[in-house]
Amino acid sequence: MAGLGGTRGTFAPPRLGCMTRPTADFAHTAPSPKKVPTLMDSYDRCPCGSGKKIKFCCSDLLADFKTLEKMRTGDQLRAALQHVESIESADKPRAALLVNKIALLRDLERHDEAREATRWFIERFPDNPIAMSEAALEAAAEGDTRRSLDLIFSAMAQSPEVFHWQTYQAMSAVAEILAVSGDPRAARALWQLEIDLETGDNRPLSLLTQSCFSAAEPLMLKDEPYFDEGTADGPWKSRLDEAMTSLGRMVWPEAVAKLEKLVGDAPDLAAAWLNLAILRGWLADREGSAAAFERVASLDIPLEDAVEAKANAMLLADDPLGDKMDGLRMTFRVDNADELAGHFTTARQFEPIQVAPGMFDGEEVPPKAVFLVLDRPALGPGEGPTLDTMPHVVGQALLFGRQTDREARLVVSGVFSNERELIENLIVSAGNGQVTGPAEVETVASNSATVALLSPRWRAPISRNMKTLHDAIRRHIEQAVMEQWPRLELKSLGGQSVEQAARDPNQKIAVLAAVLVLENLVWRVGQSLDFNRLREKLGLPTLGPIDPKASPIDRLPLVRFHRLAVKELDDESLVRACNRAMGFGASEAARRLAAEVVERPGIAAEVKERTLVTMTHLASDAEQVMEFIEAGRSLAESVGKSSAAWDLCELRFRLTSGDAQQAKGVFDHLVSEHLREPGIADAIRQLMIDLGLVDEQGRWLGRREGAPNELDEPYSESLDQPFAEPSAEPSSGLWTPDGERASGETPKLWTPDMG
Repeated sequence: MAGLGGTRGTFAPPRLGCMTRPTADFAHTAPSPKKVPTLMDSYDRCPCGSGKKIKFCCSDLLADFKTLEKMRTGDQLRAALQHVESIESADKPRAALLVNKIALLRDLERHDEAREATRWFIERFPDNPIAMSEAALEAAAEGDTRRSLDLIFSAMAQSPEVFHWQTYQAMSAVAEILAVSGDPRAARALWQLEIDLETGDNRPLSLLTQSCFSAAEPLMLKDEPYFDEGTADGPWKSRLDEAMTSLGRMVWPEAVAKLEKLVGDAPDLAAAWLNLAILRGWLADREGSAAAFERVASLDIPLEDAVEAKANAMLLADDPLGDKMDGLRMTFRVDNADELAGHFTTARQFEPIQVAPGMFDGEEVPPKAVFLVLDRPALGPGEGPTLDTMPHVVGQALLFGRQTDREARLVVSGVFSNERELIENLIVSAGNGQVTGPAEVETVASNSATVALLSPRWRAPISRNMKTLHDAIRRHIEQAVMEQWPRLELKSLGGQSVEQAARDPNQKIAVLAAVLVLENLVWRVGQSLDFNRLREKLGLPTLGPIDPKASPIDRLPLVRFHRLAVKELDDESLVRACNRAMGFGASEAARRLAAEVVERPGIAAEVKERTLVTMTHLASDAEQVMEFIEAGRSLAESVGKSSAAWDLCELRFRLTSGDAQQAKGVFDHLVSEHLREPGIADAIRQLMIDLGLVDEQGRWLGRREGAPNELDEPYSESLDQPFAEPSAEPSSGLWTPDGERASGETPKLWTPDMG
């Protein structure tokens, strides 16, 4: 992370080599990393959380600690809990015993009792770091991440010399909850903090890497700004340094408090506002972070910095561009369901679809028929798809017959609010009098109008050419960006359309930020477009190439990387920049940098291979996938290595894209040229098993239900380690950057060298 990486300079956090030993604090909630437990002695840290040795703290309980540890080692958890309860006193509670009791209750899955014991613990020992950590874990389980974070950092501040294992457990729990609840920026900050603690736990690095690589989030939110150290001779420099020293001690809330006081005294200090925006984001305060970024954008700073600050503020909002529209479910009353089904079957804008028998198991009565509703007639045989003729799916219609207690009805879901009138007209027109009365309308979801513009919901012909379709997608996105989006009215621009706001000098930063948000969304769907054309059309300043000699790449925001003059980078800087772009899934920048990496004669073949295999995951279409595969194949052959790994990569790609003829050609080549190479036969067999084409015994199954038959994300799958030495063992499977194997097992993830 750029912002976190910035802490490794002036404000680098210390390494904590004095974490409480898990074997000493045996009440920790995670398994001990030691394979052979050792009995506690009087010089171990006391489990009570004081940070002292047992000899100087709860020495009278040492014998009980040893007894409890033996019981836990022997998996005698109930007996251990009974022992704790036999020696605890309600009148004189002991923190060390409460620590053990809570851990034992959790191990026994008596969670309500553990929650009550935690409440009692924090009430009686409000300054105890373990009590705070246990309370943070409960707050995280209840979804109160802000309170959980406050407690975690309070625990760290209370115990600066000893980092307790329970604090780490709470930190891990809240990070994962933040990641799945829509605040991955805060989650990544915690994962980086866990990595900095050097506990030997590899999970945070794996999660951080997957989060950075995933396309589920705009690039700007993954690569946040670096901390600003301010000018060396600035009047507020000492106060800024003092605030950031708290960050170095890993006490983020204290740093936030000092920065908030500083901006109160120096309201135009951009460095303080920027650092405050970053830290508030780390503490899951999205609104506070957005407000601070807004303030940064309003100050006297370079235009591009202001635009990026404004774009950050937009992306932190629930409705970044102010273009949210409702997703509707519409229910129509039907006179005769069978007659309506007949009318729909003959209408070219209603396409009957077959659904899996178990799809409606949760329904009391399954629908009689299911139709896709199209905005224009379906293409007939031989009709070539174009942007003007390709039909869009505007809803899915479920037709239910009359039931004992309900009239026949038609339920149409997946309808955007701006297409409600279209749906009503289509239903009434095709229904030929079988649909009566107005529809009942429910709002069931929401979506961005901009995202909807970029996401064609085409109903393409079955016999389509994939290259033709991808070309059509490119043209569709270009048309959406250049022609439709400028006319879109955005609340973020005061309700004006983009082209109207662009004519207002006071709206320049906001419009440029909206364009940058749009550019991030286009990157997110794997497409590239020259956005300077849009800026020119709107009369806005364009962005030129960046000289790496004038702008050090280590602190350059990733949203600017695609503008780097790559020829001016030395080999080391080029590889470092390429790794960073690939690691964050910055596909537009990565493609340009990777092409230069492969061309440079001084860069090692192994580095080029790793670059090419990662780029197969970032490619936006079939043509790009094959370009990288062919480059990899040529590179392997040029250094005297087998190209079988790349052939396997192409085989999987061809199969998942439904290109049977090409897949057969690759398969025949593998069999005739590479089958005798170690591990190749097993790799082919495992690939067929993974795709559901053969069973474990090698018997042909055909395509399993739900197996890939379209080129949805062919570029997101390739071999785990295509360049590892061949093995006689079967392949360990295939991975996607943020997915799971069919078995549910967490996939192996190749981690690009982050430099």
